[in-house]
Amino acid sequence: MPFSRLFENQALGTDLAVSGNRVAWVMWHDSNPDPISTFNVLDLFLYDLRDPSAGLQLVTQDTRAEGFPAIDGTRIVWQDENQAREMDVWMVDLNRPPVMEPIAD
Repeated sequence: MPFSRLFENQALGTDLAVSGNRVAWVMWHDSNPDPISTFNVLDLFLYDLRDPSAGLQLVTQDTRAEGFPAIDGTRIVWQDENQAREMDVWMVDLNRPPVMEPIAD
């Protein structure tokens, strides 16, 4: 069975989800560095196995903590900490422009 490494040194990535040719996960990175931590932002990333030239795509970019992604076709859902430090559930459809509104109760 052949193995393929998607990325090296992604030890700070977690919560992998796969649907068809798409892989989604959350990863600590340094897009918003502070003096306390080098990796202080937890965002959601996507990689399309059919289009490796597109590279790693950043799905979310904010100062809150995303986690627990699930992907089905073109839809990705995940948990996101809001300003009150409570958890919301969000969704994006990759075929539509992003609208960052939490899913209603």
